Amino acid sequence: MIFSYQPRTELRLRLLIILITLYAFLAGALSVAFAWQGRLLADCRHMLESVPLPADGRRQTVCRTGRPMRQVGFLDDSTLLFVSGDTLFIQDLKGPCELHACTGHTGPIQDYEVSPDRRRIATSSEDGTIRLWDAESGACRATSQRLDTLGQPRWTMLHDIVFLPGGSRILSADMDGIKTWRSTDLTLLSSESTDAFYMCNGLLSPDGKTLCAPMPMLPEGFNLLSRKTADGEHALLDQARGREAISYSPRGDRLLVADSGSGNLEIWRISPGPRHGRRYVVWLDSPMIPLLDAAFSPDGRRVVSAHADGTVRIWNARSGACLEILHCEVGTVNGVCFSPDGSRILAWSGDDGAYCLWDAPIWMN
Repeated sequence: MIFSYQPRTELRLRLLIILITLYAFLAGALSVAFAWQGRLLADCRHMLESVPLPADGRRQTVCRTGRPMRQVGFLDDSTLLFVSGDTLFIQDLKGPCELHACTGHTGPIQDYEVSPDRRRIATSSEDGTIRLWDAESGACRATSQRLDTLGQPRWTMLHDIVFLPGGSRILSADMDGIKTWRSTDLTLLSSESTDAFYMCNGLLSPDGKTLCAPMPMLPEGFNLLSRKTADGEHALLDQARGREAISYSPRGDRLLVADSGSGNLEIWRISPGPRHGRRYVVWLDSPMIPLLDAAFSPDGRRVVSAHADGTVRIWNARSGACLEILHCEVGTVNGVCFSPDGSRILAWSGDDGAYCLWDAPIWMN
């Protein structure tokens, strides 16, 4: 017994020494790796400060309209606008979810825009016309001439529209280029045609100076264009492959861009002209969940984003830090925006016509 026990003890001791040595080696290797990674992250200019996320205890109001919703937004702080098919609906949020329908288009509405004085609403449709609506009564005040599709699919006509500052003119983007309309009676004033870029579904800046147009080739992306140059051509400011332009800041000097590969959200600072350049911010806390929509706050200081997991995230537009996460009770969130005064956040699910409303956090005031 004595002679058999000693070899076993010695063997166990050797195994213990080997395990301790292996553990020390792995711990040292991991320490070196983490130190090197921390140095790399410290040197990365895209790494941004993050803040702890508060508990989601914010009260939300849920309403179901019973019809598909698109292009959802605010007319004013207590009035909601949304599109369903060929109809624009106006809903007073102070009442019991009552809807007022603006009818007249014979094709699906592609976009709407509220005038600077918030008294008129312009809509563009696949039927090739723009209509002007009275925001208070919902009556149609003017209808533009019907544009010829020239053999192209109807969905290529009259997509994005925007009121220029002052509200006297409206710009529209379509496959043929950009058109200028008088906002009082929708008379066509000018047409800027170009065959260099695919203008369908173009995204016009609020000041009308730049245009984001989808690229006609793969991989998907967009061209950022200056709308006017000295010789009247559309100057290419930037070409972004694998990215999607989402929306402009209220002043039109910044652009929200989604990276389709990583799901990150970027902010580009736009400087049209000979010294054009861009500076973008990559969100540190990107949740790696499909991004469905994003928008600036009215003052441009915050960004709100909608994600496929039913969450709404609020970001600092300067640092890129995630400030809060809200959970929407309607399921998948298709879109999100702020009210005109920034006091409310709206998120909606387009298929079943349901939406959530939150009061904006106190720290946003």
